[in-house]
Amino acid sequence: MGHTRFAAIDILKCVAALFVVNSHMGNCYGPLSALSTGGAIGDALFFFCSGFCLANSNFSRFDNWYKRRLVRIYPAVLCWAFISALFWGRNMLDMVLAKDWWFIHCILCYYVILWFIVRFTNRYLNIIFWGLNTLIIVFYIIHPTVENYQEIMYSRSQINKFPYIFNFLFVLLGVVIARSKSFTNKLRGTPSLIILVLCLTTFYGILSATTKSVTISRWQVLSLIPLAGIVLSFLRLCNTRMALQIYSTRFIGFIIYFIGALCLEIYIVQGLLINPEINHLFPYNIIIIFTAILFAAYIVRSMSNFLVQTFNKGPYNWLDIFTINKPEYK
Repeated sequence: MGHTRFAAIDILKCVAALFVVNSHMGNCYGPLSALSTGGAIGDALFFFCSGFCLANSNFSRFDNWYKRRLVRIYPAVLCWAFISALFWGRNMLDMVLAKDWWFIHCILCYYVILWFIVRFTNRYLNIIFWGLNTLIIVFYIIHPTVENYQEIMYSRSQINKFPYIFNFLFVLLGVVIARSKSFTNKLRGTPSLIILVLCLTTFYGILSATTKSVTISRWQVLSLIPLAGIVLSFLRLCNTRMALQIYSTRFIGFIIYFIGALCLEIYIVQGLLINPEINHLFPYNIIIIFTAILFAAYIVRSMSNFLVQTFNKGPYNWLDIFTINKPEYK
């Protein structure tokens, strides 16, 4: 099955990266730390895009398919582990094992599960998706230790491992949507924006209501429903004529693509670069930090490309190592 790129997904990856970085900048906003939100939304968008981009890949042989996934992910991990050990004195073994990157563990496990689902139950993806949704929601509601979880179920801790489970739903949702026939339609922006606002209101409303009492905290799992609506609404907005026209401009379009293309690397490098020591420059500190993250992500991508080409049989292609070219879209 051939692979086709869609501009809306590249825009969506940019949105995911911005949400995730912003959610970790709480210490950089000072008294306005409430602005550092959107982490759960960014994670959902990231995993959704991962599933969407994999939907039309060749699911024939597992070893070759999984190898391509590892080649995309692990060189970046190795390169940032080396940089972190060199400049920050971090334990390189811990970095190589991705102890600080929960999403790396998730995505590598998700790929295994996804291959088996798509390879052997492709005709029943919709049924499997809704079935897993039901099972996960029911599991969370009836789980006896749910009251011991942190206030928000999206917060990861030694006790709350639930995000490792439910984020797979968004990978699978990405596959389901990519394989549908209607998602490429140019949808009107206003209805999508209204739905997005309603889903955002419902999402944060559920979280706010269910964190006020431990006895009803288990019902915050219902926020997964509006969260899925938020993801699909963002997809529709990114696929509107206005969004695609903005994306088609030379400068702004390239910036959007550049950020989206480095989404994985941004996820990896951000933790060590978010520094509250320049808070006195607010709000310019936010721009400075994000620029530093973007630059580091680009360095890691270039080093990863170099590493991959080093172990290939062919000669070095230095242009491919250092350039991130915006592709043509069908």
